Amino acid sequence: MGGLLALPVLGFIVWVIQWASRKVARTWRQQPSGPAIAPVSPFPRRELAQSKPGQPPPRPREVNVLMLGFSSSGKTLMLAGMFDRFRFGGSGITLHTDDDREQALESLLSKVKADDDPYLPEATSSADTKRWSFRVRVDWGHHKAADAFTLNYLDYAGEFAEARAGRGKDVEGQEAFLDELKRTDVLMGVLDGDDVRKALVHGSRKSVDRIEGLLRLLVRADQRCVHLVISKWDVVVDHDRRVLGLVEVVERLRASSEGFRDFLVNPRFSAALRIIPVSSFGTGFAAWDAESSQMVKQPGGSWRPLNVDLPFYCAIPDILSGDVALMAAHGGGAGKATAVTVDRLAHMTVAVLALAGIAWSVTAYGMTLAVPIPALLDKIRKTVAQRTRQGKSPGSDQDVALAKVLERCYAKTEEFDAVFQPVGAFARHPVARDQDKEGF
Repeated sequence: MGGLLALPVLGFIVWVIQWASRKVARTWRQQPSGPAIAPVSPFPRRELAQSKPGQPPPRPREVNVLMLGFSSSGKTLMLAGMFDRFRFGGSGITLHTDDDREQALESLLSKVKADDDPYLPEATSSADTKRWSFRVRVDWGHHKAADAFTLNYLDYAGEFAEARAGRGKDVEGQEAFLDELKRTDVLMGVLDGDDVRKALVHGSRKSVDRIEGLLRLLVRADQRCVHLVISKWDVVVDHDRRVLGLVEVVERLRASSEGFRDFLVNPRFSAALRIIPVSSFGTGFAAWDAESSQMVKQPGGSWRPLNVDLPFYCAIPDILSGDVALMAAHGGGAGKATAVTVDRLAHMTVAVLALAGIAWSVTAYGMTLAVPIPALLDKIRKTVAQRTRQGKSPGSDQDVALAKVLERCYAKTEEFDAVFQPVGAFARHPVARDQDKEGF
């Protein structure tokens, strides 16, 4: 009797074992020998998530700036000056970074500002190339604050620019440098103010060659948004030590350099090229010492940087202008359709289109927007300004923060343009203005 009862139990156990074996067989696959290899897509992965039809897909809100200039042109000090301008949030905008970079910048600023310390930073070596990432934080009321976007500055050593321009030896990392050059939103070419002064005042052919060498790099980089910054503006003075205005400097550079004249009228730069005078020291803080061939702090001088915040304020408006010009160039006149695909637009452009409530749809040939392309910039400005003034949130707190930054950016660029009209127009119809003063 016991044997008869054991048979069903034994049969049940066999069935369980067989069922488990089939389950494992469906889920297990033989793995290749050797180290695991992750699958690689033949195309770069786009950072685009799925979105509703007619709405821009979410993308990282960031602005990438690459500073390109020869050694000792003042790139690192200019970055430190910009950080200093936004340290305490007087404009409602504050830059935040990680602890290591915060300490590095604070230490640099402390040493530079100290009147009892002769320290001034040396040129960045190729081994010290740094990426500076800042969270652009906006405060607009009691306990009302949010990050608008991430600002990434890539400070490459001047050796890279010199190597690309055939003016220096090859350095390691050229491939990575070229990759970053392709990805950047704003290419900031930094003209050494000392070269500008020598070219204009002393007729130095070597300085003109260096200026034209940098301009050639900007042309080869194929960027839509280019800022041409003239650093060390405090040393750009005439024979009688008179500080030169920007309009006069541009006119005299045009007269001194055929390459500079051609650069200004290059059709690719007509929509989004600016020439911005910047001084990281300000007037009277440091002066060139011929004996030591370097800048030396002056007794009693005060650190008063000039225009170090202008590249920040001009970045988003000029990115938008460059992308709208691109869409228009590949569109059908004053229509809404363009052959440009969304992946060719800057991340910030896509974010601002969403902020302004401008929808678009993908087509077989590119994209179609809800607003005629020539009217995009006007629509963006009016919508953002209206929502900001009325205190209505376009969406999240991050949207409010971005709207407030964008409104201030347009206000500051208008202030700049009131003194010096955009280079594209100026290059074709130069007009000297009464307001051409020391600051510009």
